[in-house]
Amino acid sequence: MLPDLAKATFTPIVALDPVVIQIIALVAGAIIAGAAIPKVWSRIKRARKGTEPFAPADLWRDACVGIGNGIWVIFGLATGYAALTFFCAVQVPLMAALVMLNLRDRQAKARLKQHP
Repeated sequence: MLPDLAKATFTPIVALDPVVIQIIALVAGAIIAGAAIPKVWSRIKRARKGTEPFAPADLWRDACVGIGNGIWVIFGLATGYAALTFFCAVQVPLMAALVMLNLRDRQAKARLKQHP
């Protein structure tokens, strides 16, 4: 029989004030979003110019990251973690834009194959 994880308790190694926890989360989220945004923006610009085709794996990766971040937004809203909610919400539309550009790139390539 599996343990009931909903009733499981976790004893933290270090007890921190909830404000400190939110500050740590804000710093972590800012670092992660700050690192991801230039890469995503660069891919969007190159895709718009048509200079860099999307790899097939990009579609699945970007879709999974977007869906995962969307789930984290729901979790953050449900639990009250503002930092988690904010930074995941920032990345959801970025991933959606990449998925849409990838799909548009695939449609353009398919039209070129049909009508050379």
